[in-house]
Amino acid sequence: MQLKTVEITNIRAVDYLKFEAGALTIIRAHNGCGKTSVMDGIKAVFEGGHDPTLLRQGTKKGVVLLTMDDGTTVEKSITPKGSTVTVKTADGQVVPAPATFVAQLAKGFAFDPLAFISAPKAERAKYIANAMPINVSKQDILSCVELKPMSQFVESHLNDVTTATTFDLPALTVARKAIYDERAATTKQRKIQEGGIDALRKTLPGNWKPEGDPQEIVADANEKLSTANTVLANLKRQRDERVVNLDKANTADLAEVTRWEADEIDKIRLASTAKRETIGSAYKEVRDAAYHANHDQIEAAQDEVTAATSNLNAASETAKGWAVQAQTAATITKYQQDMRNTSKLEDVLTATLEAMDTAKQKAMEQTPIPEIMTIDGEVYYRQPGLDEPVPFDSVNTQHQWMLALKIASLGAGSLGLMCVDGSESIVGENFEKFCTACVESGFQVIATRADEAYKQIDVESMAAIEEAAQ
Repeated sequence: MQLKTVEITNIRAVDYLKFEAGALTIIRAHNGCGKTSVMDGIKAVFEGGHDPTLLRQGTKKGVVLLTMDDGTTVEKSITPKGSTVTVKTADGQVVPAPATFVAQLAKGFAFDPLAFISAPKAERAKYIANAMPINVSKQDILSCVELKPMSQFVESHLNDVTTATTFDLPALTVARKAIYDERAATTKQRKIQEGGIDALRKTLPGNWKPEGDPQEIVADANEKLSTANTVLANLKRQRDERVVNLDKANTADLAEVTRWEADEIDKIRLASTAKRETIGSAYKEVRDAAYHANHDQIEAAQDEVTAATSNLNAASETAKGWAVQAQTAATITKYQQDMRNTSKLEDVLTATLEAMDTAKQKAMEQTPIPEIMTIDGEVYYRQPGLDEPVPFDSVNTQHQWMLALKIASLGAGSLGLMCVDGSESIVGENFEKFCTACVESGFQVIATRADEAYKQIDVESMAAIEEAAQ
């Protein structure tokens, strides 16, 4: 069934207009002459409801009458109080349930092929989601994981992201973006970890490898210092014991002299003084000799203590250096483990994204237009002969229109009618390509086009293009 004629009475700016509808019908006029009123009248038949603003000002009734090529008529009458739709067969029989009949002819005109062509990439993807609804289950995604041992990790991650078990295209896009963003953050974290590991490695000497335990190095140095101190203390003790014994003997001698002096003080005062001097001189000589008897040994021992102390200090510094480097090496080991965990998560996220994309692609291959697909919020076209799909914007203009009309046709119903308002935005060769695409699409297209040269509505059926296409 196809639309044959359109007759409009008292609809907004149109008082009366009748025209035949071909494969492509162009309605031209100056702005404000009623082009959009024609489109609104046709759409009102299929969109249903009551819109009193459609009624031409100052009139009591507006009518849109559509006649099909088999003689069936669909009439919508509009008054200020309400609207009615009447469907009659070619022999004048009234069809019951007219709303149901009209709904079978066309599902409305929410999808505009012109808007699809000019829309931003993200909006096009939304059009596709509305025109070709798909559903992808979690199990569909898991079945697309290439490495099966990875499936349990992908499933676990999907469960962390969402509790949903099935996704339509918008929900799948949202879930994929969440996983994509997480993978981007994970990749950034891994690169930071790699940078940290490289920076730590540069602080180590070339071919660095720990030689012994830093604590054992310090303990050995402490033991050597303790031994040296013990030897020095023993030597000093022996020296001091000799001096003390001499001091005691000298004190005893002096006491004896004192007793002797008391007995013979008068006789030997002078002699005692001389003897004191002799004893003192002898004592000093003997004491000095005793003090210096092991001087060389003491100095040697002192040198050992000094050397041992220096060795301890050096060992302590070495041990500190080894401890810092050992800690650096341990930190590198920990960072490497963290980076391996991060890389594993990155692999899981990548596998999840790839599985989601594959599942979505399989689902879209089951849609009425399998050559159309969306990737990362952008519409792509699977061009025959090419392994990879190409962005919609890379498709030639005429084929873009063919695809847009194909997508629009999903809501065209059995009548196969589409309305495009504002085709003046398509200029030059692109308009010719648009016209050709409309004719070749196999659907009826009614398009309006603002043209300053037309002071009133002019309707043209593109018969020449139809014949050229045939």
